[in-house]
Amino acid sequence: MKYNLKRHKLLGALKRLFSKRKINGGKYANDIGMTYEEIDTFLNVKTDERDLIISELFKSKEISAFKLDGKGNGCIISDTLGISSFVNKKYLKENNHIFIRYSKIASGFGLFIIALLAFNFSVLEPNNLKLDKKQKTEELKQDSIQ
Repeated sequence: MKYNLKRHKLLGALKRLFSKRKINGGKYANDIGMTYEEIDTFLNVKTDERDLIISELFKSKEISAFKLDGKGNGCIISDTLGISSFVNKKYLKENNHIFIRYSKIASGFGLFIIALLAFNFSVLEPNNLKLDKKQKTEELKQDSIQ
């Protein structure tokens, strides 16, 4: 779940860089992209977590890779799919769907436990009460006989 939030955050940062390029007239990838090291510090993640986060973005073609001689490898946002995913809050919605699914499972489990408890009290307790009444009536009968 946290990876979806970080994907959305990364898309937002890349979109801001892309928007600045249009304003400032930048023409190079380092004007509109982030290197992998910059992504690591921005998202506060390690290399393996970053790879998990951006692999989904690469797979859905929302970001593209670039290579600079002086700076290293990095990525830029796709001007069609990446920006529309950010604007439509694709990964935030996906995160909400996961939360709702888990909530439904947890509430179903909770309702099952409540139903078991209700069954326990409705079936077992009346039998115990009937036994108690029988014992009391027998004791009363014995007391009256004596």
